[in-house]
Amino acid sequence: MSIVNSSIGAIQEKKLAVLYCPAYIKKTRTFFPGNRGSAGGIFRHQEITVQHGDNLKTICIVGRSGSGKTTLIEKLTAHFSLSGMRVGAIKSAGHIDFNDAKDSERYRKAGASISSVTDGSRYAVFFNSPGISDPAYIAEKYFSDCDVVIIEGYKNSQLDKVEVIGDGPEEPLYRSGISKIRFAVSDSGMDDITCFKRDDVASIAGAIEAVCDGSFRGLPGPF
Repeated sequence: MSIVNSSIGAIQEKKLAVLYCPAYIKKTRTFFPGNRGSAGGIFRHQEITVQHGDNLKTICIVGRSGSGKTTLIEKLTAHFSLSGMRVGAIKSAGHIDFNDAKDSERYRKAGASISSVTDGSRYAVFFNSPGISDPAYIAEKYFSDCDVVIIEGYKNSQLDKVEVIGDGPEEPLYRSGISKIRFAVSDSGMDDITCFKRDDVASIAGAIEAVCDGSFRGLPGPF
């Protein structure tokens, strides 16, 4: 099951951008009405090729449990938003508590392929989509009007990552075989990877943008 959260109204199909594909094929259904006075008509399918956007940035924030990932994402979201960027956030977790949308979940379990909950200013839409509900798919399909997409978790993906390192005794993820961790965030400091302090949000945000546009140059490491 995939989930889309939005507070900006319906997803804006008119501004299409795709993370990974060189082009996006959108299949549309165009209605051609019948003769005057007739209630009939036909649908014809059309395929429209739309080139992907060049400005969409995506990063994963990873780390051990309790390391402070969500707090950092909150600060980054505020920073990017204040600079005029549209920010999308996706949480990737093995279990998500949907109790706040329990009626929508009941509809889904009853067999609905799509269900939604709204309070008049926000809404969440739930889809039954086994096998295609990973964060990369969700970002590509539903967050294409954002300037930056921040994914919490999704550590085993091939997307670029930032690791938040807490005070626990566990080995950092970048030393344990998790690939594409470009830099770390820790108040303790690391000598084998580029590292920023937790409160240096401006530098972290700048480094994320550099990672996304390919200009980041950090310390050599197991990336």
